[in-house]
Amino acid sequence: MGFTFGRNAARCDVVFTYDPLRRLSNTHFSIYVNEFGVVMLADRSTNGTIVDTDLLVAKNGADRARRVRASGSRVTVLLSVREEELAFVVRIPQRVGEYAWAYIQNVK
Repeated sequence: MGFTFGRNAARCDVVFTYDPLRRLSNTHFSIYVNEFGVVMLADRSTNGTIVDTDLLVAKNGADRARRVRASGSRVTVLLSVREEELAFVVRIPQRVGEYAWAYIQNVK
């Protein structure tokens, strides 16, 4: 399942409380590792999530609402005005040596 992000504390692992125009969905997006060990972001919202320069919107279909994430990807949710956007950068630890083994074990 990974981690879910949104405004509903009962449904999300990470809860955003400041949302004056209610642009955040109850469950806005999730970040998870798929069966191949790849970090993914899936939009689950009505208004969409911007990943780097791509707007992902769940209502447009599942294929358009998911993206592979790489370290350094920027995830943005527009709250009301550009100055109040919610943004963060995805950081994925390196998977080499003993860390690669531990990562594969965690995925399994």
